[in-house]
Amino acid sequence: MNLWKKEHLLNTDICYPLGFTFSFPCQQDDLASAKLTTWTKCFNCSNVVNKDIVKLLQDAINEKYINTKCVALVNDTVETLMSCAYKNPSTVIGLILGTETNACYIENLDKIGTWNGDYNDLKQVIINTERSAFSDNGCFNFIRTNFQLNQRFDSLITQSQRLHFNFIQCHKDDFRLCIGLLPAYIDKIEELAISEQDTPGQVYAFLSFFRLFVLFIYLRILYLHFNEEALDWKIVENALYSSPQTKIDTLSIKESIKENRLSVGNATARIFRLKSLQKFSLLSDFTRMNWSNLAKISSNIEHLTISGIHCEFEDLQYIFRCVPCLKDLDVEIASRVSFFGEKAKRSKQNIAVMPILRAFVLCFAGNSLVTMDMLTEYLNSMPVLTYLEIKAHSELLDVNAWKMLLETSLP
Repeated sequence: MNLWKKEHLLNTDICYPLGFTFSFPCQQDDLASAKLTTWTKCFNCSNVVNKDIVKLLQDAINEKYINTKCVALVNDTVETLMSCAYKNPSTVIGLILGTETNACYIENLDKIGTWNGDYNDLKQVIINTERSAFSDNGCFNFIRTNFQLNQRFDSLITQSQRLHFNFIQCHKDDFRLCIGLLPAYIDKIEELAISEQDTPGQVYAFLSFFRLFVLFIYLRILYLHFNEEALDWKIVENALYSSPQTKIDTLSIKESIKENRLSVGNATARIFRLKSLQKFSLLSDFTRMNWSNLAKISSNIEHLTISGIHCEFEDLQYIFRCVPCLKDLDVEIASRVSFFGEKAKRSKQNIAVMPILRAFVLCFAGNSLVTMDMLTEYLNSMPVLTYLEIKAHSELLDVNAWKMLLETSLP
C-alpha cells in the first residue's frame, strides 16, 4: 500500500482513510466494526468467524507499518444502493447479479429486532440479505420439494464460473443432491475438488458414481484429497490410472496411506505420463517410492511440489531426467534410510541439466547426510536459477560455505 501511495504521488506521512468492501454476512454494529457471521461462496479461512474483521485488517496493516486507517466497512451490494441513492434518493433496493447474487433494502428501524443502537437517532437501516447463501447449512431442507431442490442445483450451476465444482467441506445433503444430478453436466466440468476433509466418505461416494476421471472430457483442474482408511484403495487406483487419458493440466493430490504403498507408488509414477499435466502437487505420507521408475518417463510438468514421500537427495537425478521442462521445483528430502534388498550405494550417474529451472526449494530432514559439495553439483546443473530456498541442518547453513559457493561455483 505504501508503494501504491508513492506511485500515485501521495504523501506517505499522511494517514489516509480506507474503505473496506467485504462481501460476506456480518453482524455490523458500527461503521468500522463488524463480526463475520459465516463464510460463504466456498471460502473458509480459520479463526475469523465471530471476530471483528475490520480489526483483523487494521492489525495486519499496522504490522506492515502502513500509515492507513480503516474507517468504514461496506458490503458491495450496500455500496450499490448508496451510490444510486446519492443521485436518486428514492432508491430503496441494491441488487448484484454476478458470479453470486445478492440484494439489500432499506427497512424501518422498529422492525429490526437485533438492533442494539439508539432508536432515536436513526429511523431506517440497510439490510444486507446475503440471499445466495440462504440455507447453506441445510436448515430449510425439510420443507423443500424435489422441484425446489432441482432449482437449487441449477442455481449452483449458474453460480459456478465455467463449471468449477468445489465439494471440499460441502454439506452432505448438498453433496448427495449434486451427485444425483451431476451426470447432466459431466461433459462440461473444467475444475473438480473432492476431499475427505470434514466430510468422510465423500471421495468414496464420488468415485463409486464416477469411477474414471476420463469421463470428464473437459476436466482441466483436479484436487483429490483422500484417506485410505475411509475408502477402497482399488477405486482410487482405477481412477488415477485413467488420468493419463485425460486433459488435466493442474493436479493436486493429498493422501494418507497406511497400506498398498507399492500400488500407490506405481499409480504416482503413472501420473507423470499425463502429457497435458503442467502443475503437479503431491502431499503424502507413504515412505517408499521407487523414483528410478521415472527415468524411463518423459513428462511435460513445469511446476512440481513433493512432500511427505520418501525422496532422497540422489533421487533428484531421476526427477530431473523425467521432467526436463521444470520451471519450479519444491521437494522435501528425507534422511538416508536403508530398505530391505537395497544396495548401500547407488551407481553414479550424470546429473541432467535443467535449462529452464528458475525456482528451487529444498527442505532437508534434520539428520540429512547431504553435503555442500553434493548440493553444489546439482546447483551447477541449473544455469538460469533465480530463486533458491534451503531449509536444512546447520552444516548446510554455514555462511562461509555459502559465500564460497556463490562466488566460485554457481553459474
